[in-house]
Amino acid sequence: MGATLAARQALSGGTCNDSSNKVIGDPNPKWMGSFLNDVTIGAKLHLRMLLDGVFGNDIMNLSTRAQNAGIASNSKEYERELLPYGDPRKLPPGYNARTQGIFEYWIEDGTYVKLRELAATYTIDAPAVRRLFRDGVELTLSGRNLWVWTNYSGYDPEINLFGTNAGGLGSLQTTAADRGFDFGGYPIPRVWSLGARFTF
Repeated sequence: MGATLAARQALSGGTCNDSSNKVIGDPNPKWMGSFLNDVTIGAKLHLRMLLDGVFGNDIMNLSTRAQNAGIASNSKEYERELLPYGDPRKLPPGYNARTQGIFEYWIEDGTYVKLRELAATYTIDAPAVRRLFRDGVELTLSGRNLWVWTNYSGYDPEINLFGTNAGGLGSLQTTAADRGFDFGGYPIPRVWSLGARFTF
């Protein structure tokens, strides 16, 4: 919940340990890692690949929660309430409205592996080219955030409603503890680029 420390203590009677409070997820990963591989094929082609992974963190999927709310009503889960009686996929009327509280239903595993970068560089060093450019010309085609492997149902598990804002003790802003929330954020874009490097 995004509130000051004093407000959180007031809601919980000062301890956050009473029966109405429970830890339902942890946004902190158990471990993170990267794998970088550079390969040169022959003398002219260079390939580079970077994989990033985050493992064991939880995300509260508030985007799906909002989609399932009566005001949005645009999710596949909400559509299941509208199916005719007798359909085995049908949810009971009001099912999604009753799931709007903050509880484990909205917590998902945020583990992912991303193809962060893939690049191919080719060197053109024919004599005619070297007459103009001393070391030839290197052409590079690269892409970032090309693919993600995850079981997370949202758009992108590498997302955070509150960003990196850490308001500090007693702040009215959110704190560093407010990580792991997905609520309508834009996924990190897939980007392609083409570059050339040459020396006169």
